Amino acid sequence: MSQNHASRWLLLLLSLAFLSLSAPRALAQTEKWEPATTGFATEIKVWTSGGNTFAKVRLTFPSGGWRVDWGQLTRTGNNFVADARVERWTGVSTQAIVIKENDYNLGALAPGTYTFTFNSYGVAVKSLQFDPSQVSERWEPVVLTREVNVRKWTTGGITYVKVEFYFPDTGYRVVDWGEVSRNGFDFSIEIKAERWTGSSEARTTIVDHDYQLGALTAGSYGLAIKMYGTIVWSHPFTVSEAEAPAAPRLITEEGSERAVALDSVTWLRLFPLETIHNFSQDNRARIVLFLSSVQLSQGETSSIVTAQAEDGRQVIYPLAVEYVGKVPNFDWLTQVIVRPPEELKDGEELTVSVSVRGVSSNKALLNIKPPATNPQ
Repeated sequence: MSQNHASRWLLLLLSLAFLSLSAPRALAQTEKWEPATTGFATEIKVWTSGGNTFAKVRLTFPSGGWRVDWGQLTRTGNNFVADARVERWTGVSTQAIVIKENDYNLGALAPGTYTFTFNSYGVAVKSLQFDPSQVSERWEPVVLTREVNVRKWTTGGITYVKVEFYFPDTGYRVVDWGEVSRNGFDFSIEIKAERWTGSSEARTTIVDHDYQLGALTAGSYGLAIKMYGTIVWSHPFTVSEAEAPAAPRLITEEGSERAVALDSVTWLRLFPLETIHNFSQDNRARIVLFLSSVQLSQGETSSIVTAQAEDGRQVIYPLAVEYVGKVPNFDWLTQVIVRPPEELKDGEELTVSVSVRGVSSNKALLNIKPPATNPQ
């Protein structure tokens, strides 16, 4: 190989080596801190405490590649300017939301109209107009529209929902979780929350509360979360056949379709409808029926249960439900006390059924003591 040819190869190899060493260095030179006036969220809160007025600036950055020099506060008349310097790193940074905040003491201000402006490198990022006499620190009602989340689940035939609030700082609280109200297939919950107008710490707080919607039949429902009359969350949900509670079942005597039915006072199996041996002034007997597969939700009353009787002529008689509750020490067993109407007479052969939240039980035979029969 000639000397000139070898020299050219040597120069080529040296050039490639130089490029491989200098490329990362050139790339590194593009990573730097540069001024920024956009690309981040800015919040300003002003309050008066102890005779002085303060302004809090909270900056929310999309990543860790940001820094802030909060600068100096200047005043011209009733206008305050915080001239800060926000910078963004052009290189690689952590992918996590970062919040930075700073309080500015505006001093003792007389009532009037003032303006606070937050600048970055001399560019106005955000301004807020205020009257110091109107921003004294206090708790005030707040309506949260973005910070709410609702989860629903069903266990044991009972449907529940969990309402969660994501507070952006420590200056929030729930003062009343409210109660569940229902109108047909639609549920609503009215919740009251408050916001502290004074200083607070930029620490996300999660609070939650569980609600019991009850034993719902399969179908479509709606749920609305309200705050001070404003709907902040609304969503339909469904209850599947698998989630729905089982139909209530009337307990019958072993080997028959005859209902286990007792007088509520004497606990006799056969009894007359008219008797002086009861606790009511109408001398009307009360009948105790027993059911299984009944889930009773907290706060529910006997209004969720209805009962009826049918005679041999297929005439239906409503039975007034006066009590619904679990049998002591038998959580699987529910007792229902009903009052038979005046139209029913002794000696009737009836078919009875009970409905819980609109879901009907099986039908069972009911014997009323024949006339002139001694109690057993």
